[in-house]
Amino acid sequence: SVVPGVERSSVPPLEEIQKLAFVDAEEKVRSHSGKYAVVLTDADELEIEKLVKHLDTVAESLFQDLPFLEKPKRPAPLVVFASRDDFKKFPPRLAQRCGAVARPPTANGFTTLGIATSSWSEEYGTLRPVYAHEFIHALMSASAKIDNRGEWFQEGLAVSYQMRFHPQEDIRELVMQIA
Repeated sequence: SVVPGVERSSVPPLEEIQKLAFVDAEEKVRSHSGKYAVVLTDADELEIEKLVKHLDTVAESLFQDLPFLEKPKRPAPLVVFASRDDFKKFPPRLAQRCGAVARPPTANGFTTLGIATSSWSEEYGTLRPVYAHEFIHALMSASAKIDNRGEWFQEGLAVSYQMRFHPQEDIRELVMQIA
């Protein structure tokens, strides 16, 4: 549970994540869980089973490459919001719940406390590259107990798997926009 003043030992329960994430759309929320990934979304267009299967494949690749990693006891969460505005509101709301302060993210994805987040994009669809990127951050939090703080190791690893599964010719320009 996310309780102010109490050190976090694991990712908050899914029920708590859902309540904090989907304040105004809880009745629309769908979830699907795989071996390593669980996706929560209010985006009608998202093919949730397809995304979970893809993220499990990404995770298998990570565990094959880094066999010393502990496989998580429960799937790592990815929250995909139907709107970018709702996505940007979540980190400050989560921080406030933890007795902290956070600004809305400026990037297309954000991971904190082992919770990967992003928003739906018509342009990229269900297999949006940023979903794999943020999922790697959440999985590393669960497997290696290394939370994402934007350091070179986490970002390098996430970009590496993002590019392996979603090659993008314009990646340099995309990175420079957020740097």
